[in-house]
Amino acid sequence: MRSFKNLLTIIIIICSFSLSAQEIILKSDFKNTQIRSQRVELAVAINPSESFAGDLKISFGTSTTSLTTHLVATISDQDDFTSYENNTRTFVFEQENLTVNTTYYYKWSLETVTAGTIEEEIKNITTPSGFAVLPYQNFEIPEAGLIPGDTIGYIKYEDTDGTWTKVQTYYKTTLGLKENGSLWAWGRNSKKLVVNPASQSEVVYEPIQVMTPPSPEQIDADGDGFLNIDEELNNQSDPNDPLSQPLDSDGDRFSDALEILLGNNPYDSYVTQEEDIRINKFFIEELFDSANQILFHDFAVSRTAVLAIDKTSRHLYYWGDGNGNINLNSRVYDDHIQNSQHLIDEPDSNVLPLNYSLADLLSGNSIISDFPEVIDTLLRWDKVAISNNFANPKIPNINNLGEVYDTTAAGITEDGELYIWGVIDGLMLPNYLNVSNGMTWKDVRVGDAIIALADNGTIHEIGMNIPTSANASTKDRDNDGVADVDDAFEWDPAFQYDNDDDGFPNKIEDQVGTDKNNPDTDGDGVMDAEDQLPLDSNYSKDSDFDGLPDELDPNDDNWDSDGDGVPDGEDADPSDSSKRWDCDKDGVSDEEEWQRNADPCILDTDGDGVDDKDDKYPRTWYYQYDSDGDGLPDALELINETDPNNSDSDGDGYLDAIAISKFDIFRQAANNLDCSEGWERCDQWLYFWRFWDIKYDCDGNGWVSWEEWEGISDACQNLQPRDEFPNNALYTADTDRDGDPDEIDEDDDNDGFKDVVELDSSVNTDPKDWQSQPEDNDGDRMADVIEVSLGLDPYNWDTDGDGAADGWDAWPLDATISWDDDKDRLENWIEENRLGTDPQKADTDEDGVNDNEDLFPLDPNQSFDSDGDGLSDSYETSLGMDPNSKDSDGDGYYDAPCDRTKQIFYTDPDTGYSWWTDNWRECDGYWAQNPDNNNNWQYYPSSWIEDKFPTISSEWADSDSDGTGDNEDTDDDNDGTLDSEDDFPYDSSEQKNTDKPTIANGYLTDDDGDGIYGEDYNNDGWVEETTGDRRRFDFVGDNKDLDDDGDLFLDVDEIANGTDPLDPDDYPGSGYRDQDGDGISDRTEIVNGSDPKNWDTDGDGISDGWRYPCWNYSDNNPWKVFFEIPKIDATTEIGDEYYISLEGNYQNYNDRVIVTFDGQTSLTGLELLNYFATELNQIGQVTYNNGQENEIFSAQVSGTRLILTGLDNETNFYYKAFKVILH
Repeated sequence: MRSFKNLLTIIIIICSFSLSAQEIILKSDFKNTQIRSQRVELAVAINPSESFAGDLKISFGTSTTSLTTHLVATISDQDDFTSYENNTRTFVFEQENLTVNTTYYYKWSLETVTAGTIEEEIKNITTPSGFAVLPYQNFEIPEAGLIPGDTIGYIKYEDTDGTWTKVQTYYKTTLGLKENGSLWAWGRNSKKLVVNPASQSEVVYEPIQVMTPPSPEQIDADGDGFLNIDEELNNQSDPNDPLSQPLDSDGDRFSDALEILLGNNPYDSYVTQEEDIRINKFFIEELFDSANQILFHDFAVSRTAVLAIDKTSRHLYYWGDGNGNINLNSRVYDDHIQNSQHLIDEPDSNVLPLNYSLADLLSGNSIISDFPEVIDTLLRWDKVAISNNFANPKIPNINNLGEVYDTTAAGITEDGELYIWGVIDGLMLPNYLNVSNGMTWKDVRVGDAIIALADNGTIHEIGMNIPTSANASTKDRDNDGVADVDDAFEWDPAFQYDNDDDGFPNKIEDQVGTDKNNPDTDGDGVMDAEDQLPLDSNYSKDSDFDGLPDELDPNDDNWDSDGDGVPDGEDADPSDSSKRWDCDKDGVSDEEEWQRNADPCILDTDGDGVDDKDDKYPRTWYYQYDSDGDGLPDALELINETDPNNSDSDGDGYLDAIAISKFDIFRQAANNLDCSEGWERCDQWLYFWRFWDIKYDCDGNGWVSWEEWEGISDACQNLQPRDEFPNNALYTADTDRDGDPDEIDEDDDNDGFKDVVELDSSVNTDPKDWQSQPEDNDGDRMADVIEVSLGLDPYNWDTDGDGAADGWDAWPLDATISWDDDKDRLENWIEENRLGTDPQKADTDEDGVNDNEDLFPLDPNQSFDSDGDGLSDSYETSLGMDPNSKDSDGDGYYDAPCDRTKQIFYTDPDTGYSWWTDNWRECDGYWAQNPDNNNNWQYYPSSWIEDKFPTISSEWADSDSDGTGDNEDTDDDNDGTLDSEDDFPYDSSEQKNTDKPTIANGYLTDDDGDGIYGEDYNNDGWVEETTGDRRRFDFVGDNKDLDDDGDLFLDVDEIANGTDPLDPDDYPGSGYRDQDGDGISDRTEIVNGSDPKNWDTDGDGISDGWRYPCWNYSDNNPWKVFFEIPKIDATTEIGDEYYISLEGNYQNYNDRVIVTFDGQTSLTGLELLNYFATELNQIGQVTYNNGQENEIFSAQVSGTRLILTGLDNETNFYYKAFKVILH
């Protein structure tokens, strides 16, 4: 066998196509090129149009300036190229004894007699150190110049880095185990079997040691996107401070210092494959250390996963795709298992999470682990094996997935126990299963079956059928995991399936967009694989491969008809060399689209439904058209209220611009743009500001340059003026953008100098240029030369001292007035805020009387009001009233209502200060301090009452507006109730007030003795002269009053209880009260016919009931004292004594009157009362006040009572008796 050690071979292919005379193609053939650590084989292809003679040479070396030329082959014109496939002949150059990890340069050349010398550009290759794959090798995407199905180079293994104990390759992924236990991986990495944290590349070119991932703190402690080791490089920044970041010019999150160190471009964010390799190598070397290292005892690799055994602990690790429970996901968590004895005893009992593993497998979900993770710590493992079955998987494909496979694993522990797990015969095991069967095992392999070697030397099959002989179902020539019998592309590992047998792989059909279940997607009769335009039913052939159908191609034999270097199919106009690339094929060149700010690869950049070629504003969603060509979008003009079909809406000769009055509307709309739908809907410049500044956009490209802003751009020489008042032909510009048109603005450029000043011949500055200003020493915005001419002080900014600069003082020599544009002696703010007149017109209503003298400055028909009653003189004269008197008929009432809102210049009588204010004092009255009453505050009521009949002295009011004065009208409120019977004669909604306070009920008083009851002293609407319980009396009419009779019960309650809401004595429960206090309820007295309000209905001095109410001493009634016995027929007991004693006030005790009954006999009650009556009447008086006066009395019997009655209302004595009823 030929040794490949230290050998480098270079291969050349020579291809023959249909060419013009003496055309020879020389092209490197990467497919047959091999690169190893110390040897290379470089291949080249030659394809001549006819026979030729010449020498094939290659220049090779370590520097482009010192290449050594080698003769590879001499070609005779007798050599027959037609005997080779496709008229192509391959030549190979071999070079040995190279240095590992070194870059070499080479260039092919062919020196001919007839066609001259043909050369390729210089190329380079780098020899690997140890293990490597071809540079730039992508397994799924062919290199440029190759067609699907071509093989790309070879993977080469060369052991120059140490002693290897085990190497396994599966589907272009390789893992190798060294004697020291370090495990290395490289090659294809689609399933993350190559643990490579620093790169996401599909292919890893240098071996990487399998380690555990560093902690987040080790990678990027502050989370700012820059790795710690990058920030620590040259102490660029603090890796623990997110605000401290290194310089990164291209924003790719790799510092400039790092990229320069690695030889990468620090100004380009795009990372080439070579740069990615260098970055990957740097971080692997710097980031990983021995703390992350795992040393392994054994491993096994499949297409989808790796299983490995820790060298010391013999724990089992896994990484890659854990589908099919290969990662023992159903075991839940290690700590749970290790602390659950029932799971140790019965490891198959924990099956619940298997549901999730099975669901993932059947749904096609991938369970990827990027780093080694422990999946078993219970057993000490010795050997492990794993395999995938893609050819004829037994797991049910119930969801009709495109790819279903079984993954099976087996392992042997240190004590020789054999376990299996994963998918076995279509069944997913919930845990690893012990299948030792009492034997000791020493080795195991997994393929189409599980084959195990027992300690006694016997081989056994575990759980799967082993075919007796190899057959087509097991062959997989391209090693892509799909058996050749099912592989439509058995020699191409990139493709496997072709559902519609059209020669087009399913993968390519998905990318191109054709139907993988329809051999002729566009239905034009040409199979997709043979159809150069498989999505266009009108065309199928493109002879010159320029992307343009032959039927549309101006030149089928020339891919670039206009010679502009762009294929016709990519050319905006194949016949115009000035129009080149057209990415979105809309007929507009990419260059033109960029100039219009459109994306050349998107038909509708802003997604507004109008393609860029028809969209005047392709970068903003809100605008599409400009019908009148004035630079303002039609949609904007609708908001601007200008005519989108007329560039000069108001016909004043100026192009439309955004109206000054619309500025706030557009600005607010721009601030509120919704960005949630994309950038094209929230760019404020594109929506508003570019159009607001359109008058500076001299070249109309939508952007204002500095030169355009300053007006010095050449394009500004022919700039048409813009109308900032596009809807008003009287106005055109607002130079200072203050909202006032220049035509009426006193200071167009807002430089503080009025235009009239700047235009003065003695000044002669530009009123529209704020930088052009006259000399002004005192800064009062009045040119010095004009101040001198007016008699003002050019060195005093406020000559009259009123606080207004002379330049803006309408009366610069009058300190009482300043801001008065129309010179009517009324300041602007008074006219605007108080009078509503025009501060720019001295006579607002144009009646010939200036506003300051016109009492009706807004009415051209009225001017003067001599009597100040609010009615003009002319109006009063026309109606027969006296224009010189507020009270024409002399009845004390004014001719007109008081105008509270009238503006007056009021002078305070105390302070002398004056100001403009409303006329409320005259109309409402006011409070003020009275200097004649110690400056106490006093209310001064208004004397102004309107006279409804200003020419009739006998009438002044008409409450119901019926034309009849109240004095004559008998029903002033016209409510149908005569005033004499109406408690509210001026309120048509009320007539009666049942509980009103009156003189009769004692609730209206005359406190000041002026004969008027119920006065409102303070004129505040409240009657002060009332008394009693105000809850029972009010001034509210019955229609509004909730308690009409004032009995403290709501009317609704009384109606519900059946009592009278208009009778204060009739209320809920009133029948059980005793108004007269005689001990008998009102209800009983009414039934008995006695008066419930009089305790002595018949006036005989005897109470109607058993109680005697307190005597009313306020009445001049004689006093009475009552003595009572239980019954008149009752009898006294012998021996019982009875007495009555009367003792005068301020009288000796011995002078008292005493009558006794000694009880020697028995008397009836009536006899006892008559006894005491007879004895007392004989005495007839009691002495009091030291014998100076006598209280005369008489005694009489009434029923069970003895009554003493005096002559006055004072008793003037004390009394004692056997029983006293009431005094």
